[in-house]
Amino acid sequence: MLTELRETAAEAEEAALRAAVVRRVRLLTSADGPRRTHATFNARDSKLGMGHAEYRVHDVTLYDHGTSTIIDLDDDALCAVLGTLAELLRPEEGAHLNIDLDVSPGQSGEPTN
Repeated sequence: MLTELRETAAEAEEAALRAAVVRRVRLLTSADGPRRTHATFNARDSKLGMGHAEYRVHDVTLYDHGTSTIIDLDDDALCAVLGTLAELLRPEEGAHLNIDLDVSPGQSGEPTN
């Protein structure tokens, strides 16, 4: 029972963090051309030796209907949210975090390793 509660809490925290990423990416890219449908963040080893990689805000791939663009989303708030998400998910080097920007915040995409 306690394990189920922890898993439920972790899932709710992940959903809230993904929703924050969706809101931040939409805000940062709203005037940047077509409406984006997905964002992919890459995990790179942290220099801090935290035991997991960190999702980067540089070289983020944004997708719209049929095309993709690689941009830097250098934003302190987005970095903080991605850092918290990395602590929760503990990605390995090279993992991707795919965020569906077409869903309402709170129902965003899933990570792939």
